[in-house]
Amino acid sequence: MQTLANPSFAYTSPGSLWQVLPVPRPNHHWLLEERSPEGQVSFVRVDARGEVVWRVSPWPDRWWVHLAGVAGNFALVREYADDQSPEHQHFHVLDLAQGEVLLGVDNFSFLGAQDTTVYGYLRSGEASQTAALNLPSGEITVGIVVPETWPENNPVDRPFLYRDEDAGFGTVSAFVKQYQDQTAVLGAEYLETNRGVGLSFYLAEGKQAFANWLWWLSPQGDLLHQECLGRGLSGIGQDTFWKYKDHLFYIKNKQELIGYAL
Repeated sequence: MQTLANPSFAYTSPGSLWQVLPVPRPNHHWLLEERSPEGQVSFVRVDARGEVVWRVSPWPDRWWVHLAGVAGNFALVREYADDQSPEHQHFHVLDLAQGEVLLGVDNFSFLGAQDTTVYGYLRSGEASQTAALNLPSGEITVGIVVPETWPENNPVDRPFLYRDEDAGFGTVSAFVKQYQDQTAVLGAEYLETNRGVGLSFYLAEGKQAFANWLWWLSPQGDLLHQECLGRGLSGIGQDTFWKYKDHLFYIKNKQELIGYAL
């Protein structure tokens, strides 16, 4: 049986991977958000092979700090003031080259970014007004018109999620049953590309425990790769795999980021 070649990319996190964003330049670099078993947050940049370029760790030990996006040569970090006030945010900017924290803006609620300009709301007491932050200079302009749409923050080809109550799930389930005589449950993710077809589905492992399996098939329908992404799961995930620049990527066991050239 024809299979995909050995992985072209592999990285194992010391904790759990919570978010993965592509770095536009150079190709196949990734910006990762990790959580340690102790609850610390780290941001990591890895190169095209999965080698660490830099790691900012630990970030404040709070779950409400997370990656907001990548804009030009900058990584954007949103920080909520606490878990009860989602409108009260702080904003941080990291240099993508070295991982250094370049600046922070208190009371700034991030909305989106275009090129190297970040837009949001700047709060002063109970009042707030629109604001634009120029990333290279750090200058803030208030009272501006906020764009109605934003460029894609994570420009990858994502699968479509079918839940078990959706009509399309029956087609996916029937395909799994015909191909391997197993019954898919809960839901499935499906992605059709010019390089092949990806399918992520769940099998029951016992009472309220499930295994997540990934299949990658050729455009002709031949199974090229299969991988168990996790066992003992209590529910379904989303974006369990994706395609980026003719590569298949997926996260295994919440810690391993793996990529294959297609």
